[in-house]
Amino acid sequence: GKLVSPPSVSRPSPNPRRPLLLWDDLDETPDARWQIADHFREQQLVVLYGAPGSCKTFKALGWSLSSATGLPYLGTHDVERGPAVYIYSEGRKGLGKRKDAWVARHMPGGRSDLFAFLPYA
Repeated sequence: GKLVSPPSVSRPSPNPRRPLLLWDDLDETPDARWQIADHFREQQLVVLYGAPGSCKTFKALGWSLSSATGLPYLGTHDVERGPAVYIYSEGRKGLGKRKDAWVARHMPGGRSDLFAFLPYA
């Protein structure tokens, strides 16, 4: 057999919205900062699942509102303030009361322009 060189591969043209990362790019990519210390890093999609009644909604609401306000999660975990979208697949009912309870406990009278609900999946 005859040895054949692999075809040359040209670098894909970058898409500013979703750039492709090639092998060597990973070595040059800095580590993401913690969004909520010891929980998850910035710019990640976080999916939470568990048995009914296991407080998933309260945990997700706490993560999202802490991120959007910059308040420490559970009062002990540092947070990098940034936008949060909470995809709430249970519909709209009850979510307003849960948000109001969190605000009353953690930031009475406060609000955040960095927080949004998507009330369906």
